[in-house]
Amino acid sequence: QLRPYQEQAIDGLRSSLAEQRRQGRKPSAILTSPTGSGKTAMAAFMASRNVARGGTLAFICHRRELVEQTSMTFESVGLHHGFIAGDYPRRASRVQICSVGTLARRVHRIQSPRVVIWDECHHVGARTWASIREAWSDAWHIGLTATPLRLDGKGLGSWFFDLVHGPSVAELMASGHLSTYDAYGPPGNVHAEGLHKRAGDFVRSEVEDALDRGAIIGGIVDRWLEHAQGRRTVVFGVTRKHSRHIAEQFVERGVRAVHIDGETPSAERRDALRAWARRDIDVVCNVELFGEGYDLAANSGDPDAVIEAAILARRTASLGLHLQQIGRALRPQDRPAIVLDHAGNIAQHGLPEDEREWSLADGYRAPDQGEGETSYRSCPECFGIVARYKPRCHLCGYVFPPPLGRKVVEVEAPLERIASGVETAEQLRLRFGGVYSLREMRQ
Repeated sequence: QLRPYQEQAIDGLRSSLAEQRRQGRKPSAILTSPTGSGKTAMAAFMASRNVARGGTLAFICHRRELVEQTSMTFESVGLHHGFIAGDYPRRASRVQICSVGTLARRVHRIQSPRVVIWDECHHVGARTWASIREAWSDAWHIGLTATPLRLDGKGLGSWFFDLVHGPSVAELMASGHLSTYDAYGPPGNVHAEGLHKRAGDFVRSEVEDALDRGAIIGGIVDRWLEHAQGRRTVVFGVTRKHSRHIAEQFVERGVRAVHIDGETPSAERRDALRAWARRDIDVVCNVELFGEGYDLAANSGDPDAVIEAAILARRTASLGLHLQQIGRALRPQDRPAIVLDHAGNIAQHGLPEDEREWSLADGYRAPDQGEGETSYRSCPECFGIVARYKPRCHLCGYVFPPPLGRKVVEVEAPLERIASGVETAEQLRLRFGGVYSLREMRQ
């Protein structure tokens, strides 16, 4: 049973593909929707409809862990499927879940399906992905992603004709389909001077040198004890060494914490996640494990377990990675999630609910908040992250002093009548379904 916003997103996608077909194109479009909005569930719905009409479909995952996770989602709705992935069993089916690496090696021996769904499709420019896209050029192509941009600045318009927008993060929070949260950050900005970039993101060894220090890691534990103690927590580290160091510091302070990553034996990783779901472990530190599309609750064996606190300990130049990490903690829960940003990512990239304009054009780059006058500041009392225009911290009530050198001056200014015909706030609220869009409000 799809949620209303999922139905609307699929309707928009269907209309785009149909219009492209009328124009004589091979239909190809991206559906962009936030982390936690249920993109895999929408894919399962589309696959079921395609099969019902006698079609065939391939769902392409870029990581092995996501193959099994997608299979669990498809099975939950009774969608029979096979695999083109490593050691997974081959079986005849109109729906195949594919690992991109395995598929790239076999694609020329496999008949093209009618529809191809690309999970995390912003990777499509990679060589292995492009080879599949070229071999199956006659298929209809649907891309799924929360962040339709690449770090190298190459637009996705080379592979997809249209960009269909799902709901915004703000809309999903207002409707209760995503959790609200309280964010805390370091006082002042965490600057990135001296950090070089490789493949679009900061060089990890340099980020590790900057952040793997006793005082910084000790501060991570202190802030967790102050703001998030007792909550299921995930830490995003820079390297395995850095992540292990954080876990060790938690353990030394009497907190039940472990480190796991993609090279941790699967049985050990499974046991750790299940202990975390049972609350026998408080903090799970990881590197690159809980990335794109990874459902920690499902992989822990408890679909009701949610990440209640996220610790951002890795500085990144990637807006997509930043939004994915925070998004892990935004699954619906009884109280606001906690986000502890020790890397300064919010100051650079902003908050999940900020309005963003996406584009498929080459050279498009989502604007950073900047390293100077950012849109957010940290409260000196509780370290809560507050919009710069707000005079008071909404978490502790601290009143920010006026900027130095500025004075409040009283002037007489009569109020003039606003032209009739402008919609009232209530009319706007009804038209936007109870959620204000900053972009549409400005228009």
